[in-house]
Amino acid sequence: MKRVISSLFLPLTLVVIAGAQIPTCAELQRSADDRLERFSPPSDRGTEFEGSVYKALKALITDCHDSSLSPKYKEQFDKISEHRAESQLLIAKFYIRKNREDPQRFHLTGAISRLRSIRDEYTQFSRKDEVLYLLGSLYFKEKKLDESQQYFRELEDNYPNSSRATAGVRYLSEIDAARLRQ
Repeated sequence: MKRVISSLFLPLTLVVIAGAQIPTCAELQRSADDRLERFSPPSDRGTEFEGSVYKALKALITDCHDSSLSPKYKEQFDKISEHRAESQLLIAKFYIRKNREDPQRFHLTGAISRLRSIRDEYTQFSRKDEVLYLLGSLYFKEKKLDESQQYFRELEDNYPNSSRATAGVRYLSEIDAARLRQ
């Protein structure tokens, strides 16, 4: 009688797909724990190390939907995400200020790029209404009315009680008036 070796004997710690090794949840958790152990409050070790902690936590949270996952990971992820988004917002505001002093298109492009990355990457950012307002106003300044309208509508829909939403509505009326003049 021949013995057939079953594929059940594949290593359980790694799944190999097309030559790439995909870490298991336990490995992702060890990686996140290792980085968190060496990480103190944001900015103590620099943005590069903070980025590696952020990536490790993001991988753990998105790939391991296990309810037994400790809430400490989500809490740390939220803190680091908030700090990283805040840093990006400061850089965007620097570009905006720089554009006021020396109007150059690349200043606005840099600000818009930073703001869009905040909007897309840091969905739980506490100052997202400000990000949407700045995006809408910068696109308005660039005379890109469709993009401007998109961000002001998102601001109005998602943050109706924000003072920036009120200002966004004024911009929306200006956009509508500009379209009527065309």
